[in-house]
Amino acid sequence: MFRTMKMVSDEPHDESTASSSLSVKNQLPSKAQPAAPVDLRLKKQVRRQQVVFGGLPRHPPLSGVEVLTSRLVASINEKGPSNQIRLFGPFIGEVPRRLGSTAALTDAAACLTTTHDNIIRRSSKTRINPQLYAKALKSLHAAIEDPQQVRSTSTLCATVLLAITEAYAMGACGTNRNFTTHMGGAARILELRGPRDFQNPSSFERALLRAVTVGVGLDAVFSGKEDLLENPEWNKVAFDATGVAEPRATMFKIARAMSYLPSLTRDVRAFFSGTSSPDITPLSLLRRAEALHAMLDKVQPYIAETLADPTRVRRVAPSPEHADLWPMAYRFADAGVGFVLWFYWNMRMITFLIIAGLHQRPASSPSLPPQPSYVAALGREARAMARDLCMSWEHAHAVRPLGAMYLDVGLIVAYSVFAERVGEEEEGEQEDEEARERRLAWLLRALAQLTAGRPGEGTGMGIVGQEFRGADWSAERVERLGALWTGLSRRRRKRAEARWYGSPSLSPSSSPCSPPFQGFGVGACPAASVAASASSASASPDMGMWEEWGGKQEASLFRVDSGLGDGKESMNNGLAGAEYAMDAYSPGSDGSFLVLQPMGVRIPWVGMDALSGGSFV
Repeated sequence: MFRTMKMVSDEPHDESTASSSLSVKNQLPSKAQPAAPVDLRLKKQVRRQQVVFGGLPRHPPLSGVEVLTSRLVASINEKGPSNQIRLFGPFIGEVPRRLGSTAALTDAAACLTTTHDNIIRRSSKTRINPQLYAKALKSLHAAIEDPQQVRSTSTLCATVLLAITEAYAMGACGTNRNFTTHMGGAARILELRGPRDFQNPSSFERALLRAVTVGVGLDAVFSGKEDLLENPEWNKVAFDATGVAEPRATMFKIARAMSYLPSLTRDVRAFFSGTSSPDITPLSLLRRAEALHAMLDKVQPYIAETLADPTRVRRVAPSPEHADLWPMAYRFADAGVGFVLWFYWNMRMITFLIIAGLHQRPASSPSLPPQPSYVAALGREARAMARDLCMSWEHAHAVRPLGAMYLDVGLIVAYSVFAERVGEEEEGEQEDEEARERRLAWLLRALAQLTAGRPGEGTGMGIVGQEFRGADWSAERVERLGALWTGLSRRRRKRAEARWYGSPSLSPSSSPCSPPFQGFGVGACPAASVAASASSASASPDMGMWEEWGGKQEASLFRVDSGLGDGKESMNNGLAGAEYAMDAYSPGSDGSFLVLQPMGVRIPWVGMDALSGGSFV
């Protein structure tokens, strides 16, 4: 110990020796130099911060709305033909800028973007997240209860986004009751606001209105009510195609005709059920159906031009699985081309079925005049269009869900055309029963494959936590849905024939021009009497089929066999007397509440008179 002390304290200290020793140490390799204690402490401190805090952030974190906005923009920019939510209209591009304005809009957008991600990435067993969907419904419910928010554009937009979510999840619109229920809610909001709020053609409000025109009509068909947009003030605004490019401009013209269809099918259904008012006659119904057919004539030039353009519509060999049924298959350049053709063919078939149904006559009455010649020509046209729709199925199946969302109704109506053997005699086809049954069975399978599962998967994909199975498409269900669109069913027509022609009070000596035959379009009266009753029923000089029966024999009002592809070459809610209940996806709904299944969420939708007291509930 003393020796150590002596070495430290008694020996002389040579600064030069010390400095030379330090310089030698500095020349040693770095591994030989011990680290300074201060440096070690700093390194340990930085390391602890990285472990605990993950390092200091370079940028501030994004808010929840900013993250949602980024996700929605990515969804909108999706270019795949199966998942373009832009197909619902240009309004969707404005939605990201409005996120965060209301809880209803933000939650609906979150539900839509999550559904988009689930379908694209296949990251969930259910396409719609039940928790997000319930939250969006709750926020929308709160907005509807507020007398101010219910009239807001954000609430209308939130309703439309939830409808889009439903259509996206199922891959169909025309038979998707959740989709049409939301569109019915949108119609109520439009009714509360009135057409004055939608006058500006370049406004976001007008873009929203254009996006719901078809959906509002679909809901009216299901509910048996008039389409709100049939009102002249609404009709003028909603279907104004100024500044709209093709094919959307033609789509609006077809949608305008469709706006008159729900009230027509409702009245046809009531007439054949024997519950219509006295002022609804076969003549008045026929004239309304003819008017719709004439409206569709106006778009025939564009339809024919589209079909003749190989850059828009290509003909290819059909799949071997059904090459014996259809001569070829269509491929469309984009979804817009397919949508406008499907809607046109569908509306033409529906109006024909209504016209032909009103001309229906029993085989036990051979003395009746023959059907007008134009009815036979329309039958040929309807059968060819049914084939065109079936030849579109391969394309639709390849681009589902969104690229195929409007084909379901067309296939349902095509089923009615083939089931009724429309146009067989006129074409000289006389298909045997086995071939007819194979066509009908193919249509049921086609509907099942359009609406079940993801592309390439089975039929068990969940929709809001439930499964929609392909087996749900039975012949009975398809016939029932077809009757919703035409107002006709074979059972209803047979009962009407028994009522008109089989009643004991209608003996052969009875006057054929007494009720219910007076002015009736099945030819119960002599031709001269029919023409006379038609003249008294309307002052219009243009009487269509009635002129033909009256002996004028003028050319038909309709141009047939145009607007066809190559096919020609080879529920009711609250309607008295209706036989079929609506194929409701939302049982329990009534005039005051919409019940969204499977959760059973009740959303109040009441009329304008309820708002006069200051409460919307």
